[in-house]
Amino acid sequence: MVLNNLHRFFWYPAFIVVVLLWVDAFASFDDRGHLYLGLGTLILLVNAVLLSAYSFGCHAFRHAAAGPRLLLLLPGRQGSLAALARRHRLQRPPCRLGLGQHVQRGDRRGLHPSPPGRDARPPPPGEMSGRYQTRECDVLVIGAGGAGLRAAIAAAEAGCSTLVVGKSLLGKAHTVMAEGGIAAGLANLDTPDSWEVHFADTMLGGQLINNWRMVDLYSREVIDRVYELERWGGLFDRTDDGLIMQRAFGAHSWKRLCHVGDRTGLELIRTLQDKMVHTPGTDVLMECTLTRLLTHGDRVCGAFGYLRNTGELIVIRAGAV
Repeated sequence: MVLNNLHRFFWYPAFIVVVLLWVDAFASFDDRGHLYLGLGTLILLVNAVLLSAYSFGCHAFRHAAAGPRLLLLLPGRQGSLAALARRHRLQRPPCRLGLGQHVQRGDRRGLHPSPPGRDARPPPPGEMSGRYQTRECDVLVIGAGGAGLRAAIAAAEAGCSTLVVGKSLLGKAHTVMAEGGIAAGLANLDTPDSWEVHFADTMLGGQLINNWRMVDLYSREVIDRVYELERWGGLFDRTDDGLIMQRAFGAHSWKRLCHVGDRTGLELIRTLQDKMVHTPGTDVLMECTLTRLLTHGDRVCGAFGYLRNTGELIVIRAGAV
C-alpha cells in the first residue's frame, strides 16, 4: 500500500519546492531595485512554470487527493474537485487470467479457461466471422515428429498433396529427445538375432499383454525402416566392417539397438525432414496450433486452429487427416 501511494507522498514536498522556486524566480528579476531580465531569469521562470503545471496538473492533483473516490465524497459534489474526478475516471481493472481455475474439457469448453463472457469454442465453419485463411490439401498430417514426417513422405510418394502442421518450428519435435536408439534385429554383431527373437523378447518384456499384432508388425518392418533411413542419409554409428553399430539394451537377448551416439532422435528427425522437404507434393505449416477437427457426417474432413505468431485463424480442408 505504501509503495502504491509513494507518488502521492512525493507531491507534498514538491509543493514546497514549487513555492521556493517561484520566490527565487521573482527575486531574480530584482537587481537592487531595478528590473533585470536575462537568460538566467528566463530559465528560472520556465522551470517554475513547468514544475507548477506538472505538480498541479489534473492527474497529479487527483492522485494527491487520494483518487476520484475520495473527491466524490467531499462536500459540494458540484464543485471543481468533483467535476475533475468525474472527468478522470479510474482505469479499468485488469482482466483475470484464470490461472487459478481448474482446467476442464467438455463439449462447450476448451482446454484452457476462457475470459468471462466469452465462449472458448471456435465458431462453426459455416458461421465464421472476421478474418481467417483457408488451406486445402489431400492429406493433412498433424504433428511434425518422426511419425508425422514419415506419414507425410508416404502420402506424397503416393501422389497426394500433403500438408504437415506443427506447433513449433520444423525439427523441434519431441523425437529429438530420443537418445537410446532403434531396436531392430539386423544381426550385425550377434548373428543368432532375428525378427523372431526380437518379437519374443518384446512379448516377454510386456508380460504377454502386448498387442501381439503391433509387435509382429514392428519387429518385421523395423529392419527395412532402418535401412531406409540409412539410404536417406542417416549417419548411424559403424562397426569396423562398416555395418550399422548395435549395442545392448534392456530386455533384449542380443545387441540390437541401432544408434547415433546418444542423439539418435536428433539424427532421425534431421534425416526425415531433409527427405520430406525434397519430396514433391509436401508442404509445412509451422507454429500453428490446431484446436478442432472438422467433420462432415461421420468422417473427419479438416481442422481449425490459429497461427501462433499472428493469432490469425486458419481452416484446413483435407481429404484425409
